[in-house]
Amino acid sequence: MPSRSTTLSIDGAIRDSARWVQICRARLGTMKVLLVDDDDAALKIRKLLLERHGHEVTLANDPPSARVALATANSEVVVTDLRLPEASDGLYLIRDLREAAPNLKIIVLCGNAADIEGREEAKLVDRILVKPVRSEALLKAIEEPN
Repeated sequence: MPSRSTTLSIDGAIRDSARWVQICRARLGTMKVLLVDDDDAALKIRKLLLERHGHEVTLANDPPSARVALATANSEVVVTDLRLPEASDGLYLIRDLREAAPNLKIIVLCGNAADIEGREEAKLVDRILVKPVRSEALLKAIEEPN
């Protein structure tokens, strides 16, 4: 018996773009997410949340491991705490991430918005969420197109 399948044809230029992949994965509810936080408990809780919603999650607990993970995991979204443990650590990481991957979605979690507001790095990120962050707000920030 022949199998039934559906074929979707898309213009090659669009099909190959990273942006198109990100939009399709967001619509399917699956994104490759890199979580960066120096708090292991926070990493584990966010990882569970995101995996339960179908996302592929890679963890990093400091900026050097985040840089390595970005190079190897093909992440589409980075969710990072700003203080790693100092705000300056997160600010350096934001600049490095943006330079390494201009189309990467970067979401910053911070306890004090004053640590990033008015700084040049604030213009380099897609979203800033002030902690405590509700699960629904984090999921929406990850899944909505840039």
